Amino acid sequence: PHNTNLSDNTIAFNVLPIQFDEAEMGFLAGYALVYEGLTALTLVSSAEDACSIHYEYGFLQGANTAATELNLKSVNIECYHATDLEDAKRFANKHYQLEPILVSTCELYTDALYEIAKEQEKKLVVCSNYYTELEESGPLIAISTKNIAYAISDIISNFYEGTINGGKVNFYSAANQGISFKFDETYFKKFTNYTLQQIYNSLANDEIQIISDTTVTPDELGLKRIILK
Repeated sequence: PHNTNLSDNTIAFNVLPIQFDEAEMGFLAGYALVYEGLTALTLVSSAEDACSIHYEYGFLQGANTAATELNLKSVNIECYHATDLEDAKRFANKHYQLEPILVSTCELYTDALYEIAKEQEKKLVVCSNYYTELEESGPLIAISTKNIAYAISDIISNFYEGTINGGKVNFYSAANQGISFKFDETYFKKFTNYTLQQIYNSLANDEIQIISDTTVTPDELGLKRIILK
């Protein structure tokens, strides 16, 4: 919560915001794709959406972590910051002529890019606010999602147990089951549920530190295995 000029971010005593770790969501997607062996990827982010950029930062670091573990020399990643939905759609149509997979970091673009991927018989990975089942042989091969229902249930349970505290942000991440990553097991062969559980546990136990501060530029993230286009 904030006022119009962002000078006041006071949270009232009877307000309880919920925030999710988009950087960890992006990390899981980037790690999974590179672990699977993909070394050329493209992300479409929103130039106006901070959550989308946090996801992008996590994605880059996840890709770099997997590349380091596998001792890959380099992974090429193009980050396209669309200005609006039509811009994102134009880029997606052009992109699919070159690469088979597109990664959307913006919830606002998901439906449109899904339709384009379906039309062109290509693959898509998305960041979403909601848990979505993957269709058999559909364009969507993986989804990073916020466990919104779980978070709300947790908050309500705390209320009835008398442990709820208003006036502060409740943060949900891998540490408290706040995020999920679902993937198509018919597409992914090297990245398995066991691999997912291992990297998820590493995030939950703070064994991996992700930089999500967007005042740090992508070039300053220390991505030694990533070539940004």
